Amino acid sequence: MQNVRLTNEFEPVGTCRRSDKKSMKTFWQQKLVQTAASSIFNWIWNKPHSPEDSNGLAVDGISISIPYESMTDDEKFLQEVAKLTHIQLSSPLQLCQHRVIMKIQNSCSTLTEEELAKLGVNLLNCQSAVEGRKIFPCSEDMSLKQCTTDMDADMWNAYHLMSNRARAVCYAARNVQFRALTELTINKLMNSAQSQIQALSSLKESHERLELHTIEAFSSLSSGNKILLEQQKHLENAQSIAHKLVTNNLRQLTNEKALMRSGHTLLASITRDIERRLEKTNRELMDQALEHQEHHQELLKDLMNIRKESQLIWDKIEHSTNRIVDQNADVVAQYDQTLEKLEKINDTVYFIWNVTKSMRHEIDEKLGWITDYIGKTSTYPIIYRLIID
Repeated sequence: MQNVRLTNEFEPVGTCRRSDKKSMKTFWQQKLVQTAASSIFNWIWNKPHSPEDSNGLAVDGISISIPYESMTDDEKFLQEVAKLTHIQLSSPLQLCQHRVIMKIQNSCSTLTEEELAKLGVNLLNCQSAVEGRKIFPCSEDMSLKQCTTDMDADMWNAYHLMSNRARAVCYAARNVQFRALTELTINKLMNSAQSQIQALSSLKESHERLELHTIEAFSSLSSGNKILLEQQKHLENAQSIAHKLVTNNLRQLTNEKALMRSGHTLLASITRDIERRLEKTNRELMDQALEHQEHHQELLKDLMNIRKESQLIWDKIEHSTNRIVDQNADVVAQYDQTLEKLEKINDTVYFIWNVTKSMRHEIDEKLGWITDYIGKTSTYPIIYRLIID
């Protein structure tokens, strides 16, 4: 972007002879206007003061507090002013005059006569310093008398000429200041607009990329959901089949339990019948010693029948147990295919296996009890004697 340039309407004038007062007056008027215009740009382009300085400037942000000026980085400011206004900065005189104008901290309309006079003294010192003449130090803390007490007649006349034109130079400088401020504002706004356009273009591209990524992610998510639904259906079917198998196995186990309960009832009935017969035999042996042989034979026959019936019951129980074990092995073989997804079914099979084991243990205990009971019964003295006979 090209910077807008303002033409400098004040051209420097060479030094004049002290004998020609009119030429000196014209010279100093032009120099004052030129230096005032240059000081405005120095105030604009200077860096802001520290946060503690309430009169600091914000050149980059265009927010400038008028009429206060910054006095830091003067050379940098003058270089920027030269780019905008074609002011020549090769002269030490111009540099000195810029620094003097930058020290003005009040508006032009509020400058007192004493401040205008001191401004004239400082501008005269710039010219004298360049020409190697005597200068007259003049600071804000000094009185006007202290600033002008050592002046001769010629310097006094030049000082009065500058003092009379100081306010006009200040007004002209303020006008140039606002023109320069407008130029800077336009340049900053153009830079800001271009930056915003680039940022919006980048944002648009990012939005388009985000839209493409969103569409791809949505498509991937939809396909993943479809696959998940299909897997869920397969899992439900497998669970239904496993539930049916478990239900059938439980039904078979229930039937086996009923059969075992009937066997236990029959065994208890037989046991009670044996007890009655043994008691009857005992009474008959007590009453009829002569018939003990016949009774002994009958008892042997009864014992043989009991043994056969017990063996038959045991065979049935063993057959049922083997059948249950075989069925359990078949169930375990079927469950091996779905163990990872059906842990609850595994727990059920484990529970069934424990029940079967407990049932078998109970049967073994019952049979042991029957065997012990029969063995104890055979030790009765009367039966023992019958067997010996």
